[in-house]
Amino acid sequence: MRWIFIFAVTALAHATPSYASDACEEATDTATMLACINRDLSVADDQLNALYGALLGKVRHWDRADDAEVGFEIRLRQSQRAWVSFRDAECAFRGSVMEGGSAQPLIENGCRVALTKERNVHLKELLDMF
Repeated sequence: MRWIFIFAVTALAHATPSYASDACEEATDTATMLACINRDLSVADDQLNALYGALLGKVRHWDRADDAEVGFEIRLRQSQRAWVSFRDAECAFRGSVMEGGSAQPLIENGCRVALTKERNVHLKELLDMF
């Protein structure tokens, strides 16, 4: 079990390098690390919401066109809801290796940061494509 913890913390450190500033760079205690991860998650979520909102605005415009029967808005909303469900389930699964331990929220929220950043790249690509 000890090797899983070492692997998870090492993977987390490499997966989320954005908190390599201020107190986060030197963080050694769980509370500080969690605060840093939560800060990064907030930033990633803010970006996610902005990109999703911009993309939603574009597809709404397409749905209002006279010949639009596809339902872009509905499909985008379904996609986003499914992605959020996947992200949360995947990260809960990853965190379960440390069930009940102080590292569990570090692993889960670190996972949320990484997957949200990946989704942001995808949404940005879609936005640029349209």
